[in-house]
Amino acid sequence: MEYEEHQKHEILARMLCYLVLPFLSFLFIAIIAILIYTLS
Repeated sequence: MEYEEHQKHEILARMLCYLVLPFLSFLFIAIIAILIYTLS
């Protein structure tokens, strides 16, 4: 039972990573683009 809960948590964490990492990289690129756009 306890192991199952841990496994579920691990799957959730992995899903969160897969969702958050592309979003963060997109956000990072967007911020850089905005900075370049405002500076030029």
